[in-house]
Amino acid sequence: MIVSERVQSASYEVAEIIALKSESHEPAESVILPACQKWSKLRSVIKLNKKLAKFRFQTILIREELLTFQTTLSKV
Repeated sequence: MIVSERVQSASYEVAEIIALKSESHEPAESVILPACQKWSKLRSVIKLNKKLAKFRFQTILIREELLTFQTTLSKV
C-alpha cells in the first residue's frame, strides 16, 4: 500500500470513529458513516483481488512444474 492510500485509509478510519460517536441525526451519521461503509467494501474488494492474483500466480507455477515433469517423463 502506497503512502497516499495509507493516508486515505487513516482518514476514513478517523471519520468512522467520529461517525460512530456522534449523536443520531447529525451530518456525521448521514454522510461520514456511509462513506466509511463504502470504503470498507472497497478495501474488501482490493484484498480479494490481491488474493486472486496470488492464486493465479501459484496456478501458473504449478502448471509450469507439471509441464516440466511431463517433459522429464517423456524423455524416460
